[in-house]
Amino acid sequence: MIEREKKACRILTATYRKAELPEHQGNPLIEALPPFCVGKERLLTFGKYPAFNKRELDLSPSARMLAISRLADYLEPLACHETVITKTFLMIYAG
Repeated sequence: MIEREKKACRILTATYRKAELPEHQGNPLIEALPPFCVGKERLLTFGKYPAFNKRELDLSPSARMLAISRLADYLEPLACHETVITKTFLMIYAG
């Protein structure tokens, strides 16, 4: 997808791909969705990890304390995430 900035709104340009199942073919809402995948393949793209550099271990204690705020940007994928993602995709595809 291509991202463009316009008036502080993030606008995504849809990338359409041909649906695999005949009942979804020609449905632009389904064809604009990312590919449906399950298992480890999905979880690999789901995690979110903050930047870290080993040199930061040598920073002052106050700077290291400030770096802790990066943990708000951390998400470790768990098995329950896979269940929620799969069920959500299935509901979207079902309409």
